[in-house]
Amino acid sequence: MFGSKTLCNVQLLGFTKKALVDTGSQVSILPLQVLLDAAKSGFDLDADVEEVKVDDKINIYDASGRKMAFKGAVRLSLALQQEPSRRVVFFVRRGNDNRIVLGTNVLRAFGLQALLKPAAETKRSSVSVQTLSSDFEKRAFATQTASRPKNKPRKSPSKGFPCEKVKVNTLVEKEVAKPLSATIAARVCLKPGETKRVSIGGIPSKSSISFDQLRKLPPGIDNEPVVTNRHRAKRGRSKKVDGKVSANSTSFRVEVGDPRFDPLHLLYPCQCGIFNTRAQVGLPGLRCDLARSKPVKNLFEMANVASIALHPHWEERKEAELLNKDSKYLTIHGLATAIHAHSKFCYEFASAVKEKEDVE
Repeated sequence: MFGSKTLCNVQLLGFTKKALVDTGSQVSILPLQVLLDAAKSGFDLDADVEEVKVDDKINIYDASGRKMAFKGAVRLSLALQQEPSRRVVFFVRRGNDNRIVLGTNVLRAFGLQALLKPAAETKRSSVSVQTLSSDFEKRAFATQTASRPKNKPRKSPSKGFPCEKVKVNTLVEKEVAKPLSATIAARVCLKPGETKRVSIGGIPSKSSISFDQLRKLPPGIDNEPVVTNRHRAKRGRSKKVDGKVSANSTSFRVEVGDPRFDPLHLLYPCQCGIFNTRAQVGLPGLRCDLARSKPVKNLFEMANVASIALHPHWEERKEAELLNKDSKYLTIHGLATAIHAHSKFCYEFASAVKEKEDVE
């Protein structure tokens, strides 16, 4: 958590304690030690505290994507400052800090909302970035348009706000640092039925797969090569030509085994720690929050999330594609990223990949 923490006084179990208001948490957390202290002080827990049944199939994660373990859940009376007491639900957890956390379920029970203070009421040091940017641009424009003096002016102490300049420069650097995409190095002209090698320029990624490292199959494997056709009138995919395969045609395929037993299968239910959880566990470098929080069950779903999140030109379409439960979108870069992440976490998968490379 960044910034100043919001604390408030609460009355529960016969105590008055400080509680942390966390608007990013949907559940409230009560330390187990608070219940033990209330029992030692003589408070009647049976009269006020009731146990709430928790569904074991529902998992709760913290801000880092780690699964949280709780002793159970209870419903008890809680009084918040001047508000009357209400019955709210807390998840009980063993911890060393003994800090009570109030989530959004408690705020809804008391009818409270977290509001930002208007920018006009804040101090000069906490002015919004837009205001700082406009002030800095005005001063820069005035400096450029001012007439140049004949004599060298004497040095005078600056009356500007150096903190504003630092903030504006930081903002500009963040806007310029955009992901780069690979581009075709040179234009290539193809005749009907002709095959040529295309050079791709760009910054190589550590998790990318080189074109030369892909396994080249003999022409007899694929009997329907895709070739260009001069007489193709409609737009769309190139026409497939039946018959024997030309020696110039090249096909690339991935061997498909039984998804229940083949660890190299995209749908193999691997039991390593990066699956059956959020995508950010295996792909911590993702910048899209929706992609980081999306659950993945196998290598195919992780490659699907990586392909969508790393797409350089989709922008608003990324959200719609990530929310699509039946999305089958895959790219070579996304698949390579998922394979690289899986190899680092799973010894079984890395051994299977190494064994397949040694055979070839």
